[in-house]
Amino acid sequence: MKISELSPEYRQPPPPPQSALLTDLNRVVADVEALDASDSSSPEKLAADLRCLLTNLASAASSSSSGLNGAFRLKVWNLAFRLWNACVDRANHFAARGAEAAVAETEIRQAAPELLLVAGLPEGVPNAAAKAASLFHRTGLFWLDLGRADLASACFEKATPLVCAADTEEDRDILLDLNLARARAASSEGKQALAVALLSRSKPLAAASSVGVKALAEGYLLLGKAALATKSPDPAIDASSLLTEALDLCERAAASPCCTTPTSPRSSPATPNLQVIKDQCLRCLAAERLQANDYEGTLRCIMVSRASPGLGKEHSSIAFMALRACLSSGKLLEAERELDRLMANAEAPEFVCVSAAELYVASVGLDAALKVLVALAARCRASASAVAVRVLKTVVQGAGGEAGHARAIAELVSDERVVALFNGPANAHERGTMHALLWTCGTVHFHAKNYEISADLIERSMLYVSRDEESRSRRANCFRVLCLCHMALRHLDRAQEFIIEAEKVEPSIHCAFLKFKILLQKKEEEDAIKLMKAMMGYVDFNPQFLILSIHEAIGCKSFCVAVALLTFLLGLYSAGKPMPMSEATVLRNLITLLLREPGSEAEILKYSRRAKLRMGELGLEAFFGKETVGLRELNWFAVSSWNMALKVLKEDKYDYCSEFFELAAEFFSSGNGEDGANLLLICKSLIMSVSSMLLADDLNKSQLSDSDLKRGIEMLRRAGKLW
Repeated sequence: MKISELSPEYRQPPPPPQSALLTDLNRVVADVEALDASDSSSPEKLAADLRCLLTNLASAASSSSSGLNGAFRLKVWNLAFRLWNACVDRANHFAARGAEAAVAETEIRQAAPELLLVAGLPEGVPNAAAKAASLFHRTGLFWLDLGRADLASACFEKATPLVCAADTEEDRDILLDLNLARARAASSEGKQALAVALLSRSKPLAAASSVGVKALAEGYLLLGKAALATKSPDPAIDASSLLTEALDLCERAAASPCCTTPTSPRSSPATPNLQVIKDQCLRCLAAERLQANDYEGTLRCIMVSRASPGLGKEHSSIAFMALRACLSSGKLLEAERELDRLMANAEAPEFVCVSAAELYVASVGLDAALKVLVALAARCRASASAVAVRVLKTVVQGAGGEAGHARAIAELVSDERVVALFNGPANAHERGTMHALLWTCGTVHFHAKNYEISADLIERSMLYVSRDEESRSRRANCFRVLCLCHMALRHLDRAQEFIIEAEKVEPSIHCAFLKFKILLQKKEEEDAIKLMKAMMGYVDFNPQFLILSIHEAIGCKSFCVAVALLTFLLGLYSAGKPMPMSEATVLRNLITLLLREPGSEAEILKYSRRAKLRMGELGLEAFFGKETVGLRELNWFAVSSWNMALKVLKEDKYDYCSEFFELAAEFFSSGNGEDGANLLLICKSLIMSVSSMLLADDLNKSQLSDSDLKRGIEMLRRAGKLW
């Protein structure tokens, strides 16, 4: 609102002596009025020019023995009001300016009351002090809006002495506004005690006017809100007391005669809209009581607020706070009614409805979840899936690991009304979130070995997995986990169905491995061996899967399958190729398994020879390992060959016996040389090998070949040297 210029009788004063200052001031004011956006008239430059002129004007006022004459003062006042009105025009013209420009514009605005203060109060200007104070007050409000409470306080402090005497009604009104504005600034700076003192000081000024009482009530309300948010340790800054004071002021203003009697025959009563302030006070008091866990007090505040007339639509926070209070005090039926009331409020924001639904479901449990979800879907059509995710997350997280809750969750998420909320491409993200939520819940039960519940949850989670290419891997994972669950439950046929489906979606070595495990458990060993041969042709095949398969076969006591797998694994060893298990270990395990099978002497001999051959090709440490580990591995092969030789000797299988004794001698002599503890065993092995060779010749009634004779003579010669 523009302020009108002075009366016409004051517009033609005598020429002032400081004409140069007036000329400069007039020029700057004209620049402000020009609304020019050029650099020469930028807000920052205009603010700087005005600061310079104010300094010069103050210097001129102090240097003059008689001060500024009346005509000069009037001219300055005229220019000050022109400047203020120009600032109003600039605010309308430059509606969207940056923060720095807004500060500069406010500095230009403040120059108007500063000019009035420097020029002094000219005689004949009605209520000059009130006018100057009013401009300072309005400028301070602008600083407050910019977040500069310090500059606002400075403006208010300059204005207060001008009207502190409160000689007129106008002075009292401005002084009241100043006190309220100073309280607001003090509260912004964290000086809550000062703000309370300023409001208390304003009570006598506000008593004469219902408008003043309303303004004071608003001041107490704002301070009460700040105290409610900050929770000051000072007992004097109590949110409840401040809000109660604001409420009492509203009651007092509503009951005063000046509020009910028209101020003129044709005017309406001067009652301000106190009901809005009263409603805000009651809501804040309800929030304060809720913070203090006084749930009955919260409900009393809400009851009074609802009984107040003339508010129209109820504020959504009322039902929300009532819901929280009812839930906290165990009044579940009342809480349900409050939730229904909130849902029916068309002006209630969606996030408030969702938060209320989460609280209600978290307190009441799964029984109410479906009803709440359906109600939310109708209330929040645009974001129904996102809302459902939030509520279901509350349900799942509140259920813990209880089996009964998990089954109820599975039923809830598979309800067709809930699933329908996630249909459509726009809900892809929410579907993924729902799947992840159920997957996580299912894996928790899987690790707890609740396989039946886990399978149920994982299967329901697939309702939220689309069948597009991007979801292929996710669907395959679900099928694999379902396979594992049914394997643990010994539902082997069902498990086989799931892993076949997984392989259709995404063929991989993991699927083949699980199929192999199922075949082992079903004792279909030939099919398991065939599958392992095929598994080695997979793109993502890794020898580690063969080792895992060997362990599975041994665990299932399918030794023939384990032998076949070890044989496959041996075929993968080549020079320089890294393998997850040493070749010596594979041969040892293979021989150990063959020892369980009768009539496997030829196979054992074959792999024992291979061990000796690879030992010679790779070297002792490279084949068996280093230091103690290698010596222990070597000793196992030596002892195994010795024991095998004794076994076949008892069975009169002298051909095998001779070979095993010869191998035993080679292994024994490779460890610690031909001295020490092994000398006797080496000698015995060599002699027994030759003896077995001769016995085999007699038994078979055949003549030894020249090479066998030479080999026998060489072994005996070697034994003789050791003896």
